Amino acid sequence: MTEIRAWRGKRVCDVLIALPAAMVLAPVILFLALLVWIRTGDSGFYVHERMGYRGRRFGLIKLRTMRSGVAGPHVTCAGDARITDIGRFLRRTKLDELPQIWNVLRGDMSFVGPRPEAPQFVDLNNRLWREVLSVRPGITDDVSLLLRDEEALLAKATSRDAYANIVLPEKLKLAAASVGMSSPWRDVVIILRTLLAVFRGPPKNDFTIMVENKLTSVVIPAQAGTQCHYAGSPHARG
Repeated sequence: MTEIRAWRGKRVCDVLIALPAAMVLAPVILFLALLVWIRTGDSGFYVHERMGYRGRRFGLIKLRTMRSGVAGPHVTCAGDARITDIGRFLRRTKLDELPQIWNVLRGDMSFVGPRPEAPQFVDLNNRLWREVLSVRPGITDDVSLLLRDEEALLAKATSRDAYANIVLPEKLKLAAASVGMSSPWRDVVIILRTLLAVFRGPPKNDFTIMVENKLTSVVIPAQAGTQCHYAGSPHARG
């Protein structure tokens, strides 16, 4: 019963924050979407399927940062030629994530929670995945703060399947542990840290260093039929 009340309380807080935030940020989001359209000729928004609460799939909304209709790896890392000039700015500042306020209002996501993954990366038979998917995915969390410069890290990878075989398992373990430590005060701290990170830039921390060392020292043969040159983060698409 306590867990249910906490879950409902978090949902109420999400809506109370998302409603005024959506009204305030709507002009900014629409302006950026218009700028994307003017600069690239493509739709300003991009929707990609993600795995959400209890394995339910939903459309994650972002501002478009890549050219549409251009062939390339299924996922991306830093330096991808498909990323537009304005897309680089949006990714660096994380402004491409702003439309996800709509996902929060719809109930697909929360402000704080594990970042949602593309379905092809999720194994529902894995205990850690079931733990992560026991809560709504979020716009920000501990893992995304620690790996804020994930695309740059993946560009250093020596493995073609670096994301799926090296980065994701580490993220999954940390995300599952964070779910067990969730609390209202912890959420507030994560939101404040996220706002600070926008101005401070990517942090250098023990977790990032550990992942970077694994990426640059381990070579794992690509799985048959892989669609990408190296398996970058699914969050980088769009």
